[in-house]
Amino acid sequence: MTVPTSTEYSTAYVIAANTALKTLLEAEGTSGCTIKLYDSADTLLSSSPMTDPPASVNGTTGELTLSAPGVSIATGAGRAAYGSVCDALGAYALRLPCERGTVAVPNKLVLSQLTVIVGAEITIGSATIL
Repeated sequence: MTVPTSTEYSTAYVIAANTALKTLLEAEGTSGCTIKLYDSADTLLSSSPMTDPPASVNGTTGELTLSAPGVSIATGAGRAAYGSVCDALGAYALRLPCERGTVAVPNKLVLSQLTVIVGAEITIGSATIL
């Protein structure tokens, strides 16, 4: 066996853990889940409803893919630093750092742009957990 260079989980455990996270996220109903974007000073920049269902789990890899809401309108201004994935009651399930781009990056929220101005469109391209 090769010596790991970072934390390594059994695929079976990743599948179980991410399935449990998905179940908890959906516990209060699948509609009403949101992704809220914040700047580094914790100022809310936008709140985007997630699609239904809000997440899926790959049964082979365990990767959790959040149903990105697509385009939303910014209600605040700043530089997006992180996003909170919230259940239907508004409680956050997890927080992810933001990254600008067009392709999925594990454990990050990928946005079309990080600089946000009030009234501007924000596109969340992907959000995956592995």
